Amino acid sequence: MGKAIVASRLEQIGEVLRDGENALLIEPGNVKELTTAISLLIQDAELRRKIGMRAREDVAANYTWQHNVQNVIDRLTQDR
Repeated sequence: MGKAIVASRLEQIGEVLRDGENALLIEPGNVKELTTAISLLIQDAELRRKIGMRAREDVAANYTWQHNVQNVIDRLTQDR
C-alpha cells in the first residue's frame, strides 16, 4: 500500500523491517515511543512518503507469492 509502518521491535519483525528505512520500530509496550513515532510521521510528510515507498519496494522485491514459491522450490531442490 505504500504506507509508513510503525511496529514493535520484535525478533521476527526485525527480519523484515529496518528502523528508519522501511518502518519506524519501537520497543514493545512503550506508549511514549509509539506516540512519538506516530507524531513524527504526522508532522513529516517526506519521511512518511520515503518509509512507505521503501516498504512497498521491499515487499514487491522480496515478499510476493511468487518469491515465496521460489524459496520453497529452492529449498526442496537444495536437499537433492
